[in-house]
Amino acid sequence: MRVADARRVACGVCGRYEPRVVGVPPVSERAKALTPAWESMRVVQCRECGFYYTDPMPFWEAKDLQLLYADDYVPRYAEWWLRTRRHVDPQRRLSLIQSHMNMTGSPGTSAHAPRFLDVGCGPGYALEAAIDGGWEAHGLEPSESQASQTTRRLDSRANVHIETIEDTRLPSAYFDAIYMDSVLEHLPDPSAAVRTLYRMLRGGGLAYILVPNEDRFAYVPAIILRRLNRRKETPKLCPLANPYHIVGFNRGTLIRLFQQNGFRVRHISVFRGVEPHKKTIGDHIPSIKGKLYRSIEEAAWSIGGLIGRGAQIEAIFEKCGLGNQTIRA
Repeated sequence: MRVADARRVACGVCGRYEPRVVGVPPVSERAKALTPAWESMRVVQCRECGFYYTDPMPFWEAKDLQLLYADDYVPRYAEWWLRTRRHVDPQRRLSLIQSHMNMTGSPGTSAHAPRFLDVGCGPGYALEAAIDGGWEAHGLEPSESQASQTTRRLDSRANVHIETIEDTRLPSAYFDAIYMDSVLEHLPDPSAAVRTLYRMLRGGGLAYILVPNEDRFAYVPAIILRRLNRRKETPKLCPLANPYHIVGFNRGTLIRLFQQNGFRVRHISVFRGVEPHKKTIGDHIPSIKGKLYRSIEEAAWSIGGLIGRGAQIEAIFEKCGLGNQTIRA
């Protein structure tokens, strides 16, 4: 099995091709088997706008994506993190969206229940919170098995569509809010995805976006360690190893992407995030050197949270009239 395509593309935000090489990505054996051009791929940053992406860009087929994001893609999470993912985060985020909604009435009292779409809904935790909040809930999920499991778990209370954001046929100007948690960084053409969000949202509708911050301060010790060891690998993106992020944002590029496609900022926050090793159950006990590095890394995560260079970016964008803005073709 081989990648359908791998080619050089212009920056997914500003449209220019002015890449600055950041480093060589680490490569998993699985990615090697699916990506014949993997030796030439680099993580680059656009000199004009600061957007990060993979050059050349891999365009995997649907069957290849099923292998990349197989069951072992998700690690064994600790119980506290599972509770956070299933209950705490979805409820907080839905409350944040609701507080920004520019609509009359409340769920159940307006002309129709507010309509919610989760792009890449996975197990459906956000859908569950939306249902409990009185929303009409829809999900987009490209995995047929995951979509079926989510539909069964929610007892068919949500409409889960087996589609990608690139191929969806959902109606225009229909949804009051669209939710994308850790999805945009997996898409080779984020501008096309944002234009699709614009099409599906009603006027004044909201897009909730959560993406990693590729300018996080937490990368500093990892980059220093690699340079000391004369390694060319970069910790940024990891397009050819888990988590297979092929594009990456900072605060400025995320805002620019949405503003030039007909949105305005309603809320944006760059926050600390949680170190991956704290979320998972692991059998490996780190060495003394490993424990020292983790202490340094944890300090870097905390510093990043304090200075606005945390690991996560959360934003809410509102669909608005174009005015002086233009949507790029």
